[in-house]
Amino acid sequence: MRQIKKELLLALICLCIAGMLTAGCTTQTGTPPPASSDAPVWPTSVTAAPTNPCVTCTCPSVMDDQYNVTDTVYTNTRGYRYMELFVTCPGATNAGIYNTMTFNIQPGNSRDSVPDILWANYSDTRVAQDYKADGAYSSGIRFWLHDKMRLTWSNNVRSMSGLDTRWGANAGIDADALSKGEQFYSYTQVATNRTWYFDAGKPVFILDAPNGMTFVMQSYSIAVDKNQTYEDLPNLGLRLNLPEGWSFRTKVLDKDLTVNGIICDGKSNQWTVTQDELINTYSACWECGGQSSCNYVP
Repeated sequence: MRQIKKELLLALICLCIAGMLTAGCTTQTGTPPPASSDAPVWPTSVTAAPTNPCVTCTCPSVMDDQYNVTDTVYTNTRGYRYMELFVTCPGATNAGIYNTMTFNIQPGNSRDSVPDILWANYSDTRVAQDYKADGAYSSGIRFWLHDKMRLTWSNNVRSMSGLDTRWGANAGIDADALSKGEQFYSYTQVATNRTWYFDAGKPVFILDAPNGMTFVMQSYSIAVDKNQTYEDLPNLGLRLNLPEGWSFRTKVLDKDLTVNGIICDGKSNQWTVTQDELINTYSACWECGGQSSCNYVP
């Protein structure tokens, strides 16, 4: 009888072990460990950012980057160094604008997206050849002058002559006209979904145009004058060869200023932009259809 009890007990133990193995050995003792704080929560609503499926495409398909975008906000942007590149595909009368911001960062400077080590090998000609474009034009090294920005970027990253870039806007002018300076003190339309924020108590640098528009400098350039600095900007009016009717001034803002694109002639996200002969770039405070691109005119 004692032997039978032992055999029965052994059988029960084996049966229990077999059941545990069949269940995947999920039995555990003690308190379960907490889930990782960065573990995904299932089901999740996070989806992959849409991208242009033509990863290695050239003109004209590369311009489809503008249909695969993400809205982003950046702070502390005043003084951030970047480059914009204008690419005109065959048959187009405007240019797609690609920007280096947040890319190409080297150790020691997180606010420089066009470092000298990469810029030294950059070539407009190479970009035009690589992308089978009619023309490519770099506006050179620039520095943002707003304090915060909201903008819509492409999710695709494009290497342009060794510099990583992404699409951010379309300009109503082609690369060839830009290379000839036809944008200086003219009214160029740009389509882009973005907002500039300028903080109260800080200076803005302004061109007043003969048609009554006020243009606020969004970035300054060292393409023409490599020694131009932020500290030089308040006295820029003494250097510029201003056409008749144009004037330059500096203003310390009494309140926060925002500049946006507006709907005009049925087209959304419209901006009016100009440049001076040093290739500093300005966005207009202007109106269309009862809308204003600025929350007030400084």
